[in-house]
Amino acid sequence: MAKVVAVLFGGRTCEHEVSILTAHEAMAVLAEMPAYEVLPVYITKSGRWLTGEVLSDLDKFAHPDDLERECKPITLRPMEPEPLELESGGLFGGGRKALHVDVALPLIHGPNGEDGTLQGVFEMIGLPYAGSGVLASALCMDKIAMKRAFTAADLPQVPYLGISRASWSADRAGQLRRVDALGDGPVFVKPVRGGSSIGVTHVTAREALADAIDLALHFDADAVVEHAVVDALEINCSVLRDSEGLHASVLEAVRSEGGFLTYDQKYLQWSKGSPTKGPAGGAAAAKAPAGAKSAASGMSGHEVPASLPDDLTARIQSLAKAAFDACECDGVARIDFLVKGDEVFVNEINTLPGSLAFYLWEASGVPFDQLLDRMLVSAIERDAVRQSLTYCLDRNLLADIEARKGAKSAP
Repeated sequence: MAKVVAVLFGGRTCEHEVSILTAHEAMAVLAEMPAYEVLPVYITKSGRWLTGEVLSDLDKFAHPDDLERECKPITLRPMEPEPLELESGGLFGGGRKALHVDVALPLIHGPNGEDGTLQGVFEMIGLPYAGSGVLASALCMDKIAMKRAFTAADLPQVPYLGISRASWSADRAGQLRRVDALGDGPVFVKPVRGGSSIGVTHVTAREALADAIDLALHFDADAVVEHAVVDALEINCSVLRDSEGLHASVLEAVRSEGGFLTYDQKYLQWSKGSPTKGPAGGAAAAKAPAGAKSAASGMSGHEVPASLPDDLTARIQSLAKAAFDACECDGVARIDFLVKGDEVFVNEINTLPGSLAFYLWEASGVPFDQLLDRMLVSAIERDAVRQSLTYCLDRNLLADIEARKGAKSAP
């Protein structure tokens, strides 16, 4: 019997549209796999959980208000055999229907989906789910906490510092002096919790730094400033954990003219071609500060597999597995590196990469359907282990206390 996969996408996140595209790529593949049946679950920008056949039509998402009217709401039933429930309507508008789900595939990028919050919901309602768990998801969403984990694992990384909104408001000049201490040269300024290059600025001119920090703090309460490695090559490697252990994909070289890829460059480029050739497409990015690199800086392309010496490739793949392990990731993640000559720096982990980095796995000999199957099978196996654990004791401590009180008061 086919297993029902609840594919969750959308969400209250700046990467809402990117999530929709990733989910549709995955759902199209799952629909061709006899072992699985897809239940699309769309989380709106206001946080409503919806389902309906219309969610399979990507074109409908161009008009979200009309789309939502064609869907039915879903509610949660914690720890019930069927933890999702459909408000089925009916002649008089009432009625509810329990939905059978075997495993969830969360494909929500960014906050409220990739940061451990949604994974916590799955834990609370008792629904198996693919991908990283609560700890790894939260850890890798917070760039500063992630970098501390890298430090503990003795992984090479560039110098960095964090700036909170409170410290920036209290002493802008003092925080700018801290950035000066990172050394000469350009820096990257990023929101601590976010992705898809939203709110990220490559600062090459000192006078643009304050505006870049303002932009990052518009998207998060904290910003991270990283020393930029001039003329570095960006290398990506995906890692998969399944029942057989850790596996590293071939490497991807990302070549850009502007020092980094903006939101538009990452996603709009794919709208003119086949979605099977790279990451999913998306919508327009936030405006970059004046004096900073913007979407006008073009991209010369992705190279898969990257043309690197075999020994350097093996070293990066080994570091990717080490970073994945250091943050206790699961399922599929993508680890991003900066490479200059023989120097390799671990940059960050994306626990839910766009398109699940399937193009890296296809180039590694693992088709998208096999990648999804390995993720889902691993999720069910992991849940079986979790269910074998003891969470509650068959003992009522308060009843024991009451009994002792009664014994003491007896004549």
